[in-house]
Amino acid sequence: MKLNVGAIGYKNHAKKILEIFKKRKNVFISKIYYPKKINGIKFTRNLNDLINCDVILILSPNYTHYKYLKFFEKRFKGYIFCEKPPAVSLKELNKLKNDPEKTFFNFNLRYGKIFNILNDLIKRKKLGNIYHAYISSSHLFGKNINYKKSWRSKKTLNKLGLVENVGIHYIDLFSILFNKPKEIIHYSSNIVKETSSYDNCSVIAKYPNNLKLFIYLSYVTAFDFHIKLIGTNGIFEIYDNKAQLLIGHKKNIHTKRYCRSSVSKTWKISEEDIMNNSLEKSIDYFLNICLKNKKFPLHDFKNSIEINKQILKSKKIIN
Repeated sequence: MKLNVGAIGYKNHAKKILEIFKKRKNVFISKIYYPKKINGIKFTRNLNDLINCDVILILSPNYTHYKYLKFFEKRFKGYIFCEKPPAVSLKELNKLKNDPEKTFFNFNLRYGKIFNILNDLIKRKKLGNIYHAYISSSHLFGKNINYKKSWRSKKTLNKLGLVENVGIHYIDLFSILFNKPKEIIHYSSNIVKETSSYDNCSVIAKYPNNLKLFIYLSYVTAFDFHIKLIGTNGIFEIYDNKAQLLIGHKKNIHTKRYCRSSVSKTWKISEEDIMNNSLEKSIDYFLNICLKNKKFPLHDFKNSIEINKQILKSKKIIN
């Protein structure tokens, strides 16, 4: 069996996703919708051309997701793969009525190696009780010549900026691991001239059991990728393309004071590894459901809607 797939969007991140789908032997991409005229037998400007497909991929900018989801809500009976977030306002989110058993929102970190690593540490209580987590994801996208032309740089099209584009992935990951946050606060600012969206921000998410997640996101500061969890019995850290696990307590033989524990395990892993792996795994998960003509668990849809709602309700402080 081959799945007949139609897509909305084909550039940048959409292109990356399409390439993964194309590599899967049970997939044939028959139509690609784009609102502007593009030469090519697969391209169309008519959304109705996608209705006879088995699967529709919504890979367009965030602010368009709701429009396409609503268009296919009653017209389409197949499976929908939609990039996160489902909607960019609470009004939109509350109006979504797509079939939860056939609609998949791509919060891909739930499905990759980073989830498996953290979930294993938590289930086995390797770190003890975890009270502090820190993530830094900083890229110089703001220096990219195409950024100022992108929808991501415009506040009217990208109201929450980096929190909506990047932060939502990490907040969702921790929500699956630790339950939904009790509060989310983000301190956001616009740095890049001739743009209006928030390109630099700090986020604090408060989870049950006294866990606080601190996230720094930026398109303007030097490259950095850092994940760190600190518990009562150890530390897990990813930095400089390497993961480290430090377990137990250690005392300085001279001062008798506690000091940083010895590394019990180390292995290579990078941000690129994490993102590419999770994207591949989420697509494979989606295709496995489609090819077997099964239904997505209702909690998948519910969790996606809930984290979208949490982000939209988050407290924003402009600085």
